[in-house]
Amino acid sequence: MRFNPAGPVSISVLLVLFATAGAPAATYDIYTDQASFFAAAGITSPTQTFDGFPNMTCLDGELECASVPGVTLTSSPANYGFDTYTSIQAFDSKYAVTASNHLWGGFVPSSVTLPQVVVMTFSPGVDAAGFYLVHLVPSGEVQTVAPATVFVTFDDDTAETFLVGDRDGNDLTAEYFGLVSDAKIALITVVSGWITDSIENVVLGADLVGIDNLSFAATVADTLPPICSRYLLEGDPTSLIRGNAADTRPGDTGIASVALLPGATNLSLQVDSDFHPGIPVALFTVTQADPTLDGRGGVLATDQAGNSCTLRADFDALPPGPLTDEVLCSGGGILFEVGNPATPGGTASCGSTVFGPTEPVLPPGYQPSPADDPFPCRVLTIDSPISGLTDMVYKKDGVFDQRLRLLFSESTDGGVTFPPFIDVTDSVREIATIDPDPTRLGGKVRWTPVKIACALLEGVDCNTFVDSDPDLDADGYPLCSVTGLPLDCNDQRDFIHPGAPELCNGMDDNCDGVIDEGNPGGGRPCTVPGKQGACAGGTTRCDNGTIVCDQTVFPAAEICNGIDDDCDGLTDENHVFAGYLEPVNPDGSSIFKWKRTVPFKFQATTCSGALVSSERPRISVFFYTSGIVGSDVEDVGSSGNANTDNLYRYDPTAKQYIYNLDTKSLAPGNGYLVRTTLDDGSTHDVVISVRR
Repeated sequence: MRFNPAGPVSISVLLVLFATAGAPAATYDIYTDQASFFAAAGITSPTQTFDGFPNMTCLDGELECASVPGVTLTSSPANYGFDTYTSIQAFDSKYAVTASNHLWGGFVPSSVTLPQVVVMTFSPGVDAAGFYLVHLVPSGEVQTVAPATVFVTFDDDTAETFLVGDRDGNDLTAEYFGLVSDAKIALITVVSGWITDSIENVVLGADLVGIDNLSFAATVADTLPPICSRYLLEGDPTSLIRGNAADTRPGDTGIASVALLPGATNLSLQVDSDFHPGIPVALFTVTQADPTLDGRGGVLATDQAGNSCTLRADFDALPPGPLTDEVLCSGGGILFEVGNPATPGGTASCGSTVFGPTEPVLPPGYQPSPADDPFPCRVLTIDSPISGLTDMVYKKDGVFDQRLRLLFSESTDGGVTFPPFIDVTDSVREIATIDPDPTRLGGKVRWTPVKIACALLEGVDCNTFVDSDPDLDADGYPLCSVTGLPLDCNDQRDFIHPGAPELCNGMDDNCDGVIDEGNPGGGRPCTVPGKQGACAGGTTRCDNGTIVCDQTVFPAAEICNGIDDDCDGLTDENHVFAGYLEPVNPDGSSIFKWKRTVPFKFQATTCSGALVSSERPRISVFFYTSGIVGSDVEDVGSSGNANTDNLYRYDPTAKQYIYNLDTKSLAPGNGYLVRTTLDDGSTHDVVISVRR
């Protein structure tokens, strides 16, 4: 043991040190002023001043009281047995070192047999602890006051005892006690001294003391982030999100700041008026700055060690009527959208954060995202006018993970409580259009105030699982079994069990360890989206948890079969050229006199033989050969005026197409190829000869 001279005292009067039997394992230093203790312990401010609590706030760990982060406050079991017991509490007193409160209680008023006892249990143990003892009564001419006793117990079960009494004869002056140890301090017990009548030597009562500016520290830094959550849905409008940030675990340093996330749009933040740096739980409210506009962003809460948590906040104005792919929550690596056949319209609010102790428990075998996941699953607390059967899609960033499942919890009391999560996954699909490939989860449930989350289906160890024969989904197959039945690989979804039909959903439905095997749902006729005619014919195939339609028919030449063979949206649209009519011989034997007008005539029909009048055929003339190739001189009289363009005209009386070809521009003594082109691009050629 080392006594530190930084806080000089008179050992014989004010601070007496007693060692317990057996040499303690701890080596420690004692300090009698706060500044020296802070310097040695590396503390810059008191851990707990008790000023943040309303007067007479109960802090007694044996009762249903508020708590102090890092330390549990209790009293003697004997004191708890009295109805008049004064609980350990924050107390507004003129003796407080810092206004307005100090710690008080742990005694039975007017007792002359039971001392005041306050036990401070540190979990985990700390390396340094210090505090003021206030209202120590000084000894006088008519009374003698014994010092208070401070018992320090280390985590190796050794202990030290110290006496702390009034130093300057003034009960308004607090006395400091601080200890820095190389062994962990597990608990400190403060027991009051006694006030004795100096003349009659009669005990008058305990010298009741208070504790203020409690300070403690551990060499292990506060590395855990606060826990952000949304709460109190009951009675709140959907245009408001109440949240809290809690930093109350052993070693936590308390909340230092609460602010909107950078980039937040149309959000307003109100932090509770009781907030002060170091408070263990910070309350806040998020609303839309302009209630007519959507809001996006969230709240960032940071503890005094620099760790932080976020509560995402989204507000959406939903139109009345059906919803399709309506985004309700986004940010933090997730996007959540819904579809609903009808909604009355109104505002939907979503507060999202990572899993915390206040969220609904996960089903057996399900785990939150691992600590190294840059985009962990988030719990979405949603209040909205949406009700009834609702389609849900939860998209999570990061590498695709087949084990992810969509979880759901529906409140039945307006959002006051939420039951344990259940698995409502209908499909698990990879979003291969984004790199890395995120996971898309789908499901359908009925809505009231809800919590949505994703989690990993890891399975349970049946050797350690408490409930040895559960069948939570009542499908006849237990999660673990004592009867030898086949084991269910998912006891949340009744369509998943050994021997079940495999579905195309990205999950192992029959519990054989293989996903979507055997092309479930494949091999059936289907219609290919965006294709026409015969090309719309396809066959189904299971691809990445989704039924797709593969095209099996491709464009072909149009034939007369009542089918759109060339897949252009028209059926049997090619017209039949019925052949050239007299005076033109189809075999190329016709000879015409130069400078005469030659009538070219033909009929067109559908493939079923009906005459067609809707064509706009064109005529073209090409040099074919020198010399006459025909054998029949055609005697053509007056055939009307020659046409001046290249389009046939339709004669409705004769029900044929006709074009009067002027031969003046053709050189006599030669053969010419005349070509007729129909609307479908087909060409029909004939040879004629021209002579003088």
